[in-house]
Amino acid sequence: MEWPGTLLRHASTRVQDRPEPAGARSIATTIRERIRGARDLLFDALKASGATALIEAALACNGRPLLFAGAVRDAVFTVEHGTEVRSPRDLDVGLVGMPREAFDGLLRELGAEPNRYGGYRVIQLGAPPLDVWRLEETLGLGVHNAPCELVNILRSFVLDINAIVFDPLSGFFHACGAVEAIRARRVGLTEGVLLHSADTFAAKAILSAIRFSLTPSASLEQFVWRYLRPATLAYEVSKSFGPQVYIQEHSGPAAESANET
Repeated sequence: MEWPGTLLRHASTRVQDRPEPAGARSIATTIRERIRGARDLLFDALKASGATALIEAALACNGRPLLFAGAVRDAVFTVEHGTEVRSPRDLDVGLVGMPREAFDGLLRELGAEPNRYGGYRVIQLGAPPLDVWRLEETLGLGVHNAPCELVNILRSFVLDINAIVFDPLSGFFHACGAVEAIRARRVGLTEGVLLHSADTFAAKAILSAIRFSLTPSASLEQFVWRYLRPATLAYEVSKSFGPQVYIQEHSGPAAESANET
């Protein structure tokens, strides 16, 4: 299937000519050439994932697709540090502007299965799965009764290196400290964090620091000590390395280790 003409038309427009969404801070003007490289990696990943059908259908329903977190972070990291290009483990796609009934109907038509977060997972043979949710139902927004604004959604990703979004219709990237953290190879909490699922993000912080050789901030170290739980760490490790995980408990979270068996 060809890439949607709508996306090609928007993506071919110069990044600096596209308007910036309200409440978001664009990073395109500071590292425009490098971000273009990351943009191309993400377009390739979206094509390979079979996301074309989802995006076309969402646009037909007046929904707006945005790509968040891990795959976007990895693309920027690859371009910034010259690391090996790898296929994303999955793609996190947020849709905004669609009523819940229309959202459910669309994902069911695509054969998606409900996930435990109120969204759906789209699985296609030989492609990374798509985890799709309504941005209006982002967990951190509900926990903190925060309005559905891009900056609040990014703050709900808790870790600054994950607080990044790619808009395939405009070619813009927007972030809350993610690019600065990636370039400096450090990881911390987002500014004005909308905290939820603390044990999950404590585990993700450890794995991110190990995977990317990042230096954690002092506040993040305290956060991990307070919230890390062995079972949650084991679950997050299993998503990356498989289900055979051994967690050895010692006197505190910082001393716990996860090893493949």
